[in-house]
Amino acid sequence: MRLEDRFWPKVQKTETCWLWTGAVDSSGYGLIEVGGCKNRATLRAHRVACMLKGVRIAGLVVRHECNVKLCVRVAKRHAQAGTQKQNMRDRELAGNTLRGSSFHNAVMTKEKAAQVLEAYDAGVYRSVRELGRAFGLASSTVYNLVAGVSGYRQELS
Repeated sequence: MRLEDRFWPKVQKTETCWLWTGAVDSSGYGLIEVGGCKNRATLRAHRVACMLKGVRIAGLVVRHECNVKLCVRVAKRHAQAGTQKQNMRDRELAGNTLRGSSFHNAVMTKEKAAQVLEAYDAGVYRSVRELGRAFGLASSTVYNLVAGVSGYRQELS
């Protein structure tokens, strides 16, 4: 059976997004198997939608400007090819970038971040390296904290 004939019946068209109703991965993106017996692969449905519409995606990501992971509508403000930088900007604008203590790899609590910033603002330590050692943190972590890059300052405001 042709890919198109297997793909489109698994799409529910709404007024805005076209939602994938087939298999879904653990990240919430649609999946579909492509290829024959010897070269079978599982691809994300939004990438396959672009390929079926003739959009060149080699070396690019497929962005969801609509912010709906199951959307396979290839159109402006929906699924479209772009760079990883554009994808990260979209994610930031949508508020989907985890920062500070909400990040899954966070090395500090809000309370610890507040203590480090208090010590920094008081001038107790001569350098971020010294401050990091005192709190058991890498100097780059402390630098990102005091520079406002890590997101903790926004959480504490």
